[in-house]
Amino acid sequence: MQINRLAVSEVSGDNQTGRFHGLIRELARHIPHIEHIVGGKGMSGWQARLINGLPHRRDSTQEWWRRQRSIFAYRAKSRYVEDKILAMNPRPDLCLQMLQHFCPFMTSRRLPYVIYLDYTMAQAAENFPGWTRGRNRLQLACHIHDEGVALRNALHLFSFTENTRRYIMRRFGVPGERITAVGVGGPHVNSEPRAHLDPLKLLYVGHEFERKGGRTLYEAFTRLRTKHPGLSLTVVGDDAEAPPEGVICLGKVSDPAQMNRLYREAGAFVLPSLCDPSPLVIVEAMHHGLPVVSTRVDGIPEMVLDGKTGLLVPPRDSAALADALDALIRRPEAERLAMSRAGRAHAQTHFNWQRTGEKTWEVLQRL
Repeated sequence: MQINRLAVSEVSGDNQTGRFHGLIRELARHIPHIEHIVGGKGMSGWQARLINGLPHRRDSTQEWWRRQRSIFAYRAKSRYVEDKILAMNPRPDLCLQMLQHFCPFMTSRRLPYVIYLDYTMAQAAENFPGWTRGRNRLQLACHIHDEGVALRNALHLFSFTENTRRYIMRRFGVPGERITAVGVGGPHVNSEPRAHLDPLKLLYVGHEFERKGGRTLYEAFTRLRTKHPGLSLTVVGDDAEAPPEGVICLGKVSDPAQMNRLYREAGAFVLPSLCDPSPLVIVEAMHHGLPVVSTRVDGIPEMVLDGKTGLLVPPRDSAALADALDALIRRPEAERLAMSRAGRAHAQTHFNWQRTGEKTWEVLQRL
């Protein structure tokens, strides 16, 4: 396929998409003209109300209002972005939809499109229903139906992980040859190999404390601290619950220099997620040479090589998590440092935008 002009459709108000601009930068090496369209930007008041829905009660919380969506949301936003793309002159050759919150051209097919996605709403509904909170059954069913239409009508799908690729094949019936797992790039980190790791200094970084397994972590930490009184845990995230003794909650940390310092001071990274498509904080931790203790859910086993770059346990199992952390603490430092080196090499080799961009471009050329 000859691609001279590419329209990139992104999510309005979702700063997560900014993390994926590394892919666009790599594609720009091959595609002369790339135009960004942000869904929702410039939308009129009545359009926004149609998509966001109206509150059912006056005392609705801000969080409920943010999550509330009408049954028209997916298609309404898709058509809005589609009109903006069709107004471009000259018209793009292809549309790249970033993530799966809406999808222009899903029904009209007036322009071929591909999707780069980490997860689907159907996966979220099955694996962690709390992630779909704010949608009633009809709204959720409409969204999942529409995302199925978008996935099946796409020219090609690019998933972060093999886990999501397999799910889309099974749940939505998309042929395997039309889905490619291209990975995701991690943050660029200039860090030196670790010469020492203090396994008693644990670090957790995550938003959505419940979904990221924060309660399981607190239970495991309390259990483990009876064996290792010097154990400490630093929690970074703006919604952490009240911590037990020995836990320091820093809230949200926006300063990159402070985050780098926290990674350097830690001896191990722990993220016992209940549901997590492909958490980039794991990649960041491995770049900093930290062994990772996490869970066997979603795409995490593709990021953490159990026994080589970290340890994996079942979700919601505080006893297993405590045992894994205890095993890491008791390992000889030479073994922990070997795990640190393996993690850095794995992150640098498999989680970089150049690799993801090359794999994506290779497929686009064959379409």
